[in-house]
Amino acid sequence: MIFPAYSMYSKPSAVTSLLADFFMAEEFRLHNSPALVTRFARSMANAETIYETHAKLKKRVPMAIGLIRTGDTIQYSNIILESA
Repeated sequence: MIFPAYSMYSKPSAVTSLLADFFMAEEFRLHNSPALVTRFARSMANAETIYETHAKLKKRVPMAIGLIRTGDTIQYSNIILESA
């Protein structure tokens, strides 16, 4: 799920208030511009973002209830959402 691509997601919404945590790869912050990292952080302001290695993040995928494939090309921008 890629929030910053659309201006309607530039501010926290009712959807993000239903989420407890966001898990993202630490590499996202290393391989993308500070402006993009800030846009992602703003869109997820109502929940905690937990950064971990990309390898560790991938290990969470088999336990996911659902997956959304966006086809986005932003490096390491995968997000795992945990409901509140």
